Amino acid sequence: TTCAVFVLNEATHRWEPCGDIADLFLPNCQPLKMADGNWIMAGRVASRFGVKPRIPAVAISRGDNLTGRWQVVPLQAQELSTAHCPETTVWVEGRELLALTRNDTGAVPFVFASHDYGRTWNAVKEHTLTASASKLYAGHLSSGERYVVFNLPAEGENGFRSRETL
Repeated sequence: TTCAVFVLNEATHRWEPCGDIADLFLPNCQPLKMADGNWIMAGRVASRFGVKPRIPAVAISRGDNLTGRWQVVPLQAQELSTAHCPETTVWVEGRELLALTRNDTGAVPFVFASHDYGRTWNAVKEHTLTASASKLYAGHLSSGERYVVFNLPAEGENGFRSRETL
């Protein structure tokens, strides 16, 4: 798994590859601008090539150079042994960041906090959201309040995604 960036060529209306920005990283959300001038993107990382990315992580740009190499920072040192999809989302509030992860095994997902623009992370606690079957998306309302959006599992689904057709 390698995270690559593409830029739209306005003249040809085609997406052009600009290279790899982060090895072993799988993004889960769009990049967000931080107060320190860097961009942060929530996702997950693999421990090595050929292994599914199961370590919650973020990737951090070097300023506005979005096509250069990004630094990948795991939220914890090792793979979540029970998590099959530790997808991650993040709130950015100055130097303070808060990340949520999901865990599709039915186990409770985790909350991680950073006080240094995502350079280091600490597990804060488990959260009580019933989000094991759904990708989480976090953000801020125009009032500044935090929100998180996800699909609630249908009753009897045991926390796994529904296969029903809409």
